[in-house]
Amino acid sequence: SRELITFIPIIAATGKLVSGVVVFPGKLLRESWYATLNKHPMLTACSATCSSRGFMMDLLGLEFIKLFHKQTIEFANEGPRLLHVDCHSSHINLPLIEF
Repeated sequence: SRELITFIPIIAATGKLVSGVVVFPGKLLRESWYATLNKHPMLTACSATCSSRGFMMDLLGLEFIKLFHKQTIEFANEGPRLLHVDCHSSHINLPLIEF
């Protein structure tokens, strides 16, 4: 059987994958999921989390923007950065805007 996951990469303007987030479906992360991430060199720098259906949700959006900030602040010499997102509610909500 197959399950849907969400992968949200953080890619620098140079094309380098900085890190990202993989969202698995479920209430708890399984050890086997970490093993899967570690098998793929592109995903070893990524964080893993879960949501009921494996999609980005509002609270996960806030956690992602915090990770984005932390992972990109050095690249930008603490200057402004561009984050391109669609209009999903997990990308546009009050806690995220206030951050």
